[in-house]
Amino acid sequence: MKGKPNRAKSTKEHAMNRKLVTAGLVAGLSIGAVTDAAACGAALFGTGQGSRFQAYRARVPANVLIYASPELAGGSKATDPAVQDGLSRAGHKVTVVSDQAALTEALKSQRFDVVIASSGDTETVARELDPSASTTRILPVVASAGSGAGSADYAQALRASAGIGQFLKALNKLMEAKLP
Repeated sequence: MKGKPNRAKSTKEHAMNRKLVTAGLVAGLSIGAVTDAAACGAALFGTGQGSRFQAYRARVPANVLIYASPELAGGSKATDPAVQDGLSRAGHKVTVVSDQAALTEALKSQRFDVVIASSGDTETVARELDPSASTTRILPVVASAGSGAGSADYAQALRASAGIGQFLKALNKLMEAKLP
C-alpha cells in the first residue's frame, strides 16, 4: 500500500516537471526568435548561419589603373584576376597594363583616379603623370612591412599579400580623401 501513493506522487511530479520544461522551452524559443529578429538581418531566426551574403559597393567608384610590371607581378595579389574582378564588382573601373609603353599610353588617353603599382615603380608612374593637371593618386604595393622605398610618402600603401578587402578599404580611403 505504501508503494501506490509514491507512484501517484511521482506521476504528479512528472506531469509538473513536463509542464515546467515545456513552458521553459516555449519561453526560450520566443526570446531567441525576438533577439534574432531584432538583429536586423544579421541572422534571420537562425536560418543560414555560417553563410553570409555580402555585396560591397564602393561609396565613390574609381577609375583604377593597375601597372602590372614584372616587379609587381612577382607575387602581388593586384595581378590576381579574382582581385581585379572583385574591384570591378564593387563598382570600380579597372584597367591593367603590363609594360611602361602601355602605362604611358593609358595615362595619356584616360583620366585615372588611382594607379596601383609596386613601390619600386612609383617613381616611374609619377614621372608619367602630368603634375599640373593630374589628381591621380598612387597606391604602392610593398613586398613586406619594412620594404618599399618611398611608400611612406603616400597616404596609403598595401602589402603584396593584401586581399580584396584591403584593396577595397585603401581605395575607399583614397577616394573619400579626394572629396571636397
